[in-house]
Amino acid sequence: MDKIATHEYVRKNQKNIIMDLDFFQFTELIDIKPKAGSVFLHSMSEPFREEDIGDQVMHNWLDHFKMHFHQSSRFRTHE
Repeated sequence: MDKIATHEYVRKNQKNIIMDLDFFQFTELIDIKPKAGSVFLHSMSEPFREEDIGDQVMHNWLDHFKMHFHQSSRFRTHE
């Protein structure tokens, strides 16, 4: 438990942190208070679908905190 980062630590050091958040952890953003312009990289294995209700909720959170959204594309390996 002594290696857990608190929201205070993340808020103060967010410039140097990469954080893994899933959909059900978005409420953590309330305590972290990400700086406007912070980057959110969305990566998922299933195809991206605009009609997903979770997608709209996610974008509402990101818009509220003025975060930049980026969707990762499938990575291709070179043989």
